[in-house]
Amino acid sequence: MKTIIIRLFSYVVLPFLVLKTLFIFFQNSKGMLSCNIKDLTGLDCPGCGGQRAISAILKGDFKQAFYYNELIYIYLIVIIYLYIFYIEKYLVKDEQIANRLIVSNKFAFYFLLIIILFMIIRNI
Repeated sequence: MKTIIIRLFSYVVLPFLVLKTLFIFFQNSKGMLSCNIKDLTGLDCPGCGGQRAISAILKGDFKQAFYYNELIYIYLIVIIYLYIFYIEKYLVKDEQIANRLIVSNKFAFYFLLIIILFMIIRNI
């Protein structure tokens, strides 16, 4: 019963509250936060356009979100995957599911490589 309540809160209530908060923030926001890397170097970082992309996704404009940051959907998939992993591993403490969801070093290396290549390509 305890694990059902934890999963219900973690997979339904908490994401709803986070999305609702983000939606309200982006609706009432006068402007987006500036990127420190872009301010200091003049180069677009791998996250530049991420705030606008999230705002576009929350408004249902998925195509525009892709134009703001081409990796936004990959970032979101990885974030959701890691969120599920940490819920199962540390809150629910279901080792069987957590062991199936474990992230390998190879995946982390390739994900980081994609991000670095993306930063290089978008600044050429």
